Amino acid sequence: MQEVTAEILIERVWAYCEKILSGEIKACQKHKWAVQRFFKDVEALADQDCPYYFDAEAVLDFYEWARQFRHVEGILSGDRLS
Repeated sequence: MQEVTAEILIERVWAYCEKILSGEIKACQKHKWAVQRFFKDVEALADQDCPYYFDAEAVLDFYEWARQFRHVEGILSGDRLS
């Protein structure tokens, strides 16, 4: 099994967002707006005056935390969240 890195997780998120905007993954308008806002926020990080920063280590920490939980019903019942 391949080790999960922050880079791999970021690539997954980016690909998912691109599929939302391309229509490959169906989504409501609010979800599409959220993806557009995400891309805009990432672009803003390049600005020196941006008050925010991106912490790749926090992405990995969140992934490890989320893996502790499992779906409780439906077709994914018993599977890990991530």
